[in-house]
Amino acid sequence: MTFEEWLQHGIDNKFCGQPHCYSHGWPEMDDDEEKMLDDDGEVCLTMVRLF
Repeated sequence: MTFEEWLQHGIDNKFCGQPHCYSHGWPEMDDDEEKMLDDDGEVCLTMVRLF
């Protein structure tokens, strides 16, 4: 299995989200997290860097 296949397997099975650039973009958030932001709450986002 290639890295791309492994990553796609994780995305397809909701083990992880789509890759994103922490400096220039934001990761996917679920409805509860977005509501917290709308209510001036704080959302804790954990980033994983893949090599």
